[in-house]
Amino acid sequence: MTKKKTTAPLPLMQFIPALTPRYTSPEHLAAVVELFERATREPVRGLFSAPPRHEKSETVDHGIARMLLEDPARRVGFATYGQRPAEKRGRRIRELYQRGGGRVQEDASSRTDWRTGA
Repeated sequence: MTKKKTTAPLPLMQFIPALTPRYTSPEHLAAVVELFERATREPVRGLFSAPPRHEKSETVDHGIARMLLEDPARRVGFATYGQRPAEKRGRRIRELYQRGGGRVQEDASSRTDWRTGA
């Protein structure tokens, strides 16, 4: 049985404040947002840098959650500078995904290893 793709309700720029109202659209990270939008259509590799406290992490976390909501079977790779920060970010992405309506497999929902219900 093939899982049907769902459609993320909004472009990422609007999805972020819709899912997390305390955040605004990250207009200053438009190039990063465009990478996420392109990644829904084609393979993309991206690397970027911005000063501290410029919403980089929140934009990336919301971008990954939105991609998974659009296509729960999609595989996403994410790397950061250490295991503990990566685990923390993974939990945050899972929380955003679930808050957006995504389902996590019950048999693969540990804090460090989780999978979508696809």
